[in-house]
Amino acid sequence: MNTHTNVAAVAYIRVSSRAQDHATQRHAIEQATGGTIAEWYAEKRSAKTMVREGLQRLRADVRMGKVQRIFVFKLDRLCRSASPTRSSS
Repeated sequence: MNTHTNVAAVAYIRVSSRAQDHATQRHAIEQATGGTIAEWYAEKRSAKTMVREGLQRLRADVRMGKVQRIFVFKLDRLCRSASPTRSSS
């Protein structure tokens, strides 16, 4: 994990199965941001639950003020519906 006190921009990438890889998502985010991503949170898990190690790490870093911007390939990479992202916990 990146040890910077204040990370400017991070990316969260997720695929649902172990047979898939993150290459397409990573490439698209790198192209969109010009390669300015300081930290990548990646995992191979279903979005049916919000209890995922990479996502929990990202949420903790956001709460600690380490993250200013989060990039995702598509919103469904974070969760299946937008309502969990509105949670204050």
